[in-house]
Amino acid sequence: MRNRETEWTYPLLRFLGALFIPPVLGTVVVVLSLLFSGTLSISEGFPALFAYGFQAIIATTVPSIIFFLVLEKVYETKETIRNSRIRFSIIGLAMGIIFGTGLGIHFQGIPIFLSLGSAVGFATAYLIFPTCAQQDQPSS
Repeated sequence: MRNRETEWTYPLLRFLGALFIPPVLGTVVVVLSLLFSGTLSISEGFPALFAYGFQAIIATTVPSIIFFLVLEKVYETKETIRNSRIRFSIIGLAMGIIFGTGLGIHFQGIPIFLSLGSAVGFATAYLIFPTCAQQDQPSS
């Protein structure tokens, strides 16, 4: 049996994770905050997920590609990063802060996108951290 985390050892899957996890997490957080603030009604919540989700995918495509490429380069060149999921996630947090600030400037909401970008960057890096494939040895 394979370890459940071994699937992230494939670069294509990590790329797809870096491409789709940030807009999905960001969209869910934005829609939930709008629902809890009373700006959005429950009946408008599901359609808003698709509307905001589509906009988020478009808005984060280039940052997500850059995010993936930087994390791959850091992972390949720094052994201390390669051995620690939390260090890898902190790099994702720093990149999330940078991209969140950029989106905040564009959408005129720096505090919101700064905190959203940092949380999503950390979570994405944590989720796509590649691990070595390990085979579970049957006990004899």
